[in-house]
Amino acid sequence: MFKEEARWLANIIYSLNPNTVFPILNIGSSNQKFREHEQPWIDELLFKPARTKGYSVIHADMKNDTGVDLVGDLCDLDFLQKLSEMNIQSVLCSNLLEHITNREEICQIISSIIPKAGYIFVTVPYKYPYHRDPIDTMFRPDIQELSSLFPDFKIVNWRNSCRRLFSAINYHYTCIIYTCNGHSTDVTHLPTFEVVRFFKIRIMVIQRYFC
Repeated sequence: MFKEEARWLANIIYSLNPNTVFPILNIGSSNQKFREHEQPWIDELLFKPARTKGYSVIHADMKNDTGVDLVGDLCDLDFLQKLSEMNIQSVLCSNLLEHITNREEICQIISSIIPKAGYIFVTVPYKYPYHRDPIDTMFRPDIQELSSLFPDFKIVNWRNSCRRLFSAINYHYTCIIYTCNGHSTDVTHLPTFEVVRFFKIRIMVIQRYFC
């Protein structure tokens, strides 16, 4: 998760009525080391404020590890029964959908967890290199394709998050910087042997309006 991605999500999450957000289920959470040391901004921006306020965050993953509260598969009925008993109000699904082959099924299951007026916070790559974990289906949706996976929800907010990485190459490169509404705001011609590569993520906040 990019730091900008975590910061934007945190601003949205903590601006909402906490009764419609918490308890929040963090699906595909990875372990405590990843959230607090490898990418420490995840915990600092997203989860530490919840702990401070006494809000419940449930970290779920298929791998049993330190910092994973629930171990299980969303397609397992016994696991879903456990979730149904936890009064979950919202789900964080961050950069998961590109790593699964049963995307539609998983999105239907996630939707079924959320009560009326609850939220799903979902992020996916849209201009990002191939990265296995353990697979990458190269799912790189536009916002309409992403929202269509959750037909009982309305879009509350969305944006594109961008991370710049510098590398050296031996030709000129033109970079266009986009705002979240898709309009170009700047064009930068970079000198030979230097290029800024932009890795981009889509972030979408949706709310259940039909039950």
